[in-house]
Amino acid sequence: SRRRDVFGRHVGIGRVRGRDCLIPSSPCGRSFFIDVGPVLAHGATSLSYVAQAKTRMLGEEVVVAKGDSADQMGSPTSNAKQSRAGWCTRMPTKLGVSILICTVWSFVYISCTVAVQLFRSDCRPWPWYSVAETLNICLGVRERTSTYAGGVVVHSEADAEVGLSFQPSDRARQVFSELASATLGPRGSFAFEAPASGDFDFRLVARLLQGPPLLPQEIAANVVRNGTYKLVGPPLSFEEVSPPPRRRSERLADAPPGLSFSFSASGWLLAYQFGAAECLQNHGITRNPYARMAGTSGGALSLWTMMYGCDMKALKEFMKASAMTVYKDFTQSMNLRAFVLDAMKTVLRDCSFRHPTFQQGRVEIALSEAPGLVSGFLVGSRLSSRRVRRFNDSADVAIALLASSSIGISGMPFAWGDGADGSRAPLVADGAFTDFMPEVDERSIKLKPFSDALNFWGKSPPDVAPTEFVPISYGVWPPDAAMMDHLFELGYRDMEAWLDRHLEAHLAALSTASAPAAPPPPSTAAGPSPSGERFECSSTEGGMEWYEKVRSVVPIDWREQLFSGPTGT
Repeated sequence: SRRRDVFGRHVGIGRVRGRDCLIPSSPCGRSFFIDVGPVLAHGATSLSYVAQAKTRMLGEEVVVAKGDSADQMGSPTSNAKQSRAGWCTRMPTKLGVSILICTVWSFVYISCTVAVQLFRSDCRPWPWYSVAETLNICLGVRERTSTYAGGVVVHSEADAEVGLSFQPSDRARQVFSELASATLGPRGSFAFEAPASGDFDFRLVARLLQGPPLLPQEIAANVVRNGTYKLVGPPLSFEEVSPPPRRRSERLADAPPGLSFSFSASGWLLAYQFGAAECLQNHGITRNPYARMAGTSGGALSLWTMMYGCDMKALKEFMKASAMTVYKDFTQSMNLRAFVLDAMKTVLRDCSFRHPTFQQGRVEIALSEAPGLVSGFLVGSRLSSRRVRRFNDSADVAIALLASSSIGISGMPFAWGDGADGSRAPLVADGAFTDFMPEVDERSIKLKPFSDALNFWGKSPPDVAPTEFVPISYGVWPPDAAMMDHLFELGYRDMEAWLDRHLEAHLAALSTASAPAAPPPPSTAAGPSPSGERFECSSTEGGMEWYEKVRSVVPIDWREQLFSGPTGT
C-alpha cells in the first residue's frame, strides 16, 4: 500500500529484519530505504519481506547494500538492487567476455600460423626454434640465411662535433641495442667494422653536439655495408660517396622460356619492390626475350619500369621526396595518384609503348572493372578482373598504370574504354580489388612486400617476402626516409637470396615442364645501360603528348574526382 508520511510524500512500507521501514519516493522518482522504527504509529502495514538488508545514508539518498525481496518484480528492493548494480557490476562482465573473445581469437590465429609455418618442408623441428624465431613465424617473417661482412666508412664535413650511433635497421631491434657509437670532430672520419652477421645495413643516427639551436640537431640515415658516406652541415645531411658493390650476372638473361614474375599490390611499399626490381635488372631480366611479368597497383608500376630499363634507385628517391610532402601535409597521403603521374613524366615518352617488351605483350597490368557507378566497387557484386597487355599509345600505358593504382589513397575509380552496345564506359580501379597477386601461370615467382603469416592477401604463398617484420600499414602511410632506403635494400637482398637458393632448381623445372617457345621479334633497343637495355626514342617521338590525353581521361586531384571531372571534359 502507499501512504503519505508526515511530510506529505508518498511512501511504501516494507519489513527489514522483522522491523517495518518507510520507503519514500525521491524527487526524481526513485525509492530508497530508511529505518523508520518510530513511525509505526502511522498504521502502515507490511508489503513485502526482505530477508537481509543493510542500509546507509548518503546525503538525501539511502542505498540498500544487500537484500532479497519476496515480490522481486517491480518491488522497491528490485529497484534498489538495480541502482546498486550499475556499471560497476555489468562492466566487469562485458570486459571479461571481450577479453575471452580476444584470447580465443589470438590463440586460434597463433595456432594456425604456427601450424602452417612448421609444416613447411624447409622448417626445422620445433625444439630448435628460439623465442625470437617463434615470434617471427607467427608474424610471417621469412628466415634469413645469408651472412654479410664488411664495414661502413663515414666522413664528416660538418663544422661542429657530431655524435654517431649505429643501430640495427630492423625497427623491432632498434629499441634494444646500439651496435657502436663515436664522436666525430670537424673534418673527421670513422670506420665502423661490423662483425659478420645477417645485417646488411644499419641505421645511422647523427646528432649535432654543437651548433645553432634553431637548426635540426639530429638526422637518421640508412648505411649499407662496404659503402662510404659523407656528413655535411649544419644543417646535417647525409650523402653517398661510393655505393656498395653489386653482383651482376646473365643468369636471368639466359633463362629458358617460361620464366615469369608476379608482384602484388604495395602502396607506399613500392620501395621494397623497386629494390627487388633492381636486383632482377642486375642479373639480366631485361635481356631475356621470353620473360613475362604480371603485377597490380604498385607491383605493376615496378615491373613496367623495370622492363623499360628505368633507374630504380632514382625512382626510389622520387618516392622519398613525395613522402616528405606527405610528412609536411598529411592530407597529401591521399594524393598518391598525382605522385605516380609526376613520376611517369620523368620516364615516359610518346614512343615508350613501342618498347619490344610491351609490343610483345609480356607485361600484364591487372586492374578491376565494374559497369555503371562507383557503387559497383562498394558492393563488389559486379566486379571483374581485367588484364591489359596491349597498348595503342603511351597514354594507354599511363592510364592503365593509374587505374591499377586507384584504391582510395591514390584516387577514386574512373571511366575508361567503350561500354558494350553504346552503354556507359566501365569504371576501372585498383587490381587489388579482384586480383591482389596476379599470376602469369602456376610457376610464376611471386613477391609480396609485407609480412602476411596466413597469406590473407593473395591466392598462394609468395616465393619472396620480407625476412624481417614489415607491417602492411607502411603501404598506407609512408615510413621515414631512412626506413624507405632500408626497405629498398631489403627487397634487393631478399630477391638476390632467393635467386641464389632457388633459381637453379626453378629453371630446371621450367626446362622439363615446357617446350621451347618461338623466338620473339628482334629487339630494337639502343644499347646496354647499367640497369639493363635502354630504349631510345627518335627526335620526333620523344615528346609528351601522351600527358594531355591522360589528363582528359583521368581525374587527378580530389576536386576533379568528386566534382568537375578530368580537365579535358
